[in-house]
Amino acid sequence: MLGLDWHAAFLKNRPSPIDRVVVIPRSCGVRGDANTEEDSAELADFFAKMVAEKFDVAIQIHGGGRYSNPFVP
Repeated sequence: MLGLDWHAAFLKNRPSPIDRVVVIPRSCGVRGDANTEEDSAELADFFAKMVAEKFDVAIQIHGGGRYSNPFVP
């Protein structure tokens, strides 16, 4: 699951269908509001790591997708 710090803390050591939480960096409209300052290098590194994971399925359920769709290539 891609999520926030609290998701990782909440789900740690709990029985769940989620096997791990990857904390996403600050990103406009996803982790912060639409005016959040992003670190483009940090986001590029994050996306490269996620592509390298070679996920079988990615599902976006965060709002309408305007800001979150880039997290689901």
